[in-house]
Amino acid sequence: MSDFKTVSTLSIFNLEAIELNIVPENYGITDAEEEILHIISGEIMYCGLLTDAKIIVTEKQMDEIFSLQNIKIHKIVDSVIYIHSLTQENRKHYNNLNKQVEYLSTENFDDDDEDDLEIFRLL
Repeated sequence: MSDFKTVSTLSIFNLEAIELNIVPENYGITDAEEEILHIISGEIMYCGLLTDAKIIVTEKQMDEIFSLQNIKIHKIVDSVIYIHSLTQENRKHYNNLNKQVEYLSTENFDDDDEDDLEIFRLL
């Protein structure tokens, strides 16, 4: 198992949903200025661990991820767009870019370690 770091390389395993136009302060981000931020939810590898995660991204970063292929929308519920993940080939291409993410916090709704959701910001 790798040592946990506050900044490390992102490796996408599966993407599940997009939440548009988040409030940055709700995630401890005070330096967003005029940027519009979104969340991409899914499973990622971070420091050698597979984890459920939310990745906070700018519009430009989100466009970079989804420009690899057209995403298919599964359903939309309460401003969250549920999607079908990238293909294995496109995930591999993006992962080879070695993008960095910064760990921000952990959400846990049931007070057990099994439902932890890690929050990251794409750098």
